[in-house]
Parts: sequence; C-alpha cells; structure tokens
Amino acid sequence: MKHEFSFLGQFSYNDKGRDYWEVTDQKELHHFYKVLRLSSDEKICVFDGCGTKISGNVISLSNKKKILVEAEVKNYCAPSQNSLIICLGALKPSTMEELLPFLCELGCDEIHVFTQNSTAKFRTSEKALDRFKKIILSSCKQCKRFYIPRLLFWSSLEDMLPIVVNNTRNRYVLSPTANQKVYDTILHAGRTCLILGGEKGLSVDEEELLIKAKFKAISLGENIFRSITAALTSTVVFTFLREKIDRKK
Repeated sequence: MKHEFSFLGQFSYNDKGRDYWEVTDQKELHHFYKVLRLSSDEKICVFDGCGTKISGNVISLSNKKKILVEAEVKNYCAPSQNSLIICLGALKPSTMEELLPFLCELGCDEIHVFTQNSTAKFRTSEKALDRFKKIILSSCKQCKRFYIPRLLFWSSLEDMLPIVVNNTRNRYVLSPTANQKVYDTILHAGRTCLILGGEKGLSVDEEELLIKAKFKAISLGENIFRSITAALTSTVVFTFLREKIDRKK
C-alpha cells in the first residue's frame, strides 16, 4: 500500500455533495513542492488539527499558492473528554525536542511550559515556541494523530495555575518526597493535570503553592530520574489510567 503523506489544511467548500479541502500554509506548501516534490493527482491526507482528516487526490495546484483535494474518505476522532494536560518547568531546548514527540505519541492533549526562578529566558522565547510547534506537528503526522496538542508558555507557575485549576478535575504534582506512588493513583472521569518541575525539580515554595491549590503529591518511587525520564514514565502511567476510564463508557 502506497504511503499517504499528511498535510495540515482546512475544509474549503462542498459541491454537489462532495467536500473539497485545501492546503494554504506556506510551510506545508514548501514541504509538498520542494521537499517531497509531489505533483497533481497525488493521493494525500489533509487534516485540520482538531480531529478531522480526509484522504483524496490532488485536483488543483493554484500557482503553488494552494493545493485543492477532493475528499474520498473522511474521518473524525473526537478528543477524549478525559483529556491529559502535562505541565513542565522549562527544560533545555534539546531535552524538549526529544521529549515532545513522545508526549504526542502518548496522547497528551495540552502541554504547558512554565518558567522557574533559574530558567534561562531563551527556553521560553518565541523562537523556541515556534520550533517546538513544528516538532509537535511533525510528530502528529508521523504517528497519524490528527488532533494537535496545544502548547502554551507561561512566565511563571503562579500565572499558569488559575487556568489549570479552573479547567481540570484531577490534579497531581510529581514530588520525590510524596508517600503516594504514581501507579497507585485513581483517576476520576474528567480532565487531568500533572505538574513536574524542570531539571532541578520544584522549589519548596512551588510545591506548597500547588498543595494549597488542592494538588495531590505523588512520586515515582525511590529511584532518581532525570527530568525527561520522569516526564515520560508518569505520562505513560497516566495515559494508561485515562484509557481505563475511556473503556468504562
């Protein structure tokens, strides 16, 4: 079976019961023409980043400014109501670049990155945000996930906290001193948030702030993990717990 390349696009119009989708983003067009060197009559996949994707043949190339595709197959996968939000202290760019594809594959719905006292400003710069969004988009294409996780940068934990608290039901913070283990966690139906610190973890003040906001402290046990290992391990466990809730519906 021939591989279908995926492109980010949107619905264009309906004509006589047939849907037509278009790709207009300059970066996606560059990938189509210059990188993959595709042409008309190619069968490609177009998705909107919100769960809808179509598959069909390219029927029009408008002076390399737009690709028009006639939808032959259309699918929609709604995001889980038990969405998973991962909040991280800003990590080194190289670490974030390694971590983000895994978080996409594991099904994270939102990724929040917050600045801590010792965080270098370039870790949460506009340039870094743009780079990370490209990685997320590429990862979604590779793992055939057509709902793109939101990526948000915050100037501090304090600024991020009200948004997270008001939009989640299950709230946890990863702490090496917590008595409850992550694998003993029981999730309830609804949105779940997990907060982790950066390379140096969370400060005492940050942990106290989260406990006051009704976050439950959990740990990964006695082993000492790097930040990327802690993020991946805890996300895997929470993904499994969320799937258990989804199956009960």
